[in-house]
This record gives sequence, C-alpha cells and structure tokens, in this order.
Amino acid sequence: MAVDGATLRLALPEVDLLVGDADLSRWRGQIDYWVFADGQLGQANGYAGGPALELEPNALQATIRFQMTAIDRGSPFTINPPQ
Repeated sequence: MAVDGATLRLALPEVDLLVGDADLSRWRGQIDYWVFADGQLGQANGYAGGPALELEPNALQATIRFQMTAIDRGSPFTINPPQ
C-alpha cells in the first residue's frame, strides 16, 4: 500500500520517536502487511523517505525502514519513549 508521511505517522506512532515533530507531508513510501484470521496485525514492513532538512541541516534525504512482527499476541505491553 502506498503511503505518505501523514499516513505513516498514523499507522506507526513510533515514527515520532525517530523524527519528532518534523514535517513528513512530502514523504512517500510503502507498507506491506498481513493479518491473522481474527483480524489482528501479524506483520507490517515497509519504508518511507523524503526531505531531511528538518532532521539534519546538511542532509538532503532521509529514509525510515521498518519491520514489526507480532510474537506475543494477547500479552500486555507498554512502549515508553526514551528519556
């Protein structure tokens, strides 16, 4: 599935840990995913990239690549942001 930066941010809130509040509106990428028979996410992987000036002043382009796999379905979990 083709995505833009805003859609990527909605699909993967963890992106904010990497790029903060940088403007991703011009970023483009792709997400591939599969789900279990009960409708829960099994795996998501993909990438997105675009202008990197807000991330690093001398950078031209940045790319985020990701793979998330469900291994402990039904277990409680918490993702804490870095301190």
